[in-house]
Amino acid sequence: MDNISFRTMGVTEASDKQFVRDIKQRRLDDLSADGVLINVQYSSQL
Repeated sequence: MDNISFRTMGVTEASDKQFVRDIKQRRLDDLSADGVLINVQYSSQL
């Protein structure tokens, strides 16, 4: 598979029960070998 670029949404816990989300541009090589990749075919934006 080519090392394509795609947008990802990540969520991290900054402090006790406080979560931060962000959108980043990533490549397949950036993902861990034991991670999960979900291919979204359709998404609505409000």
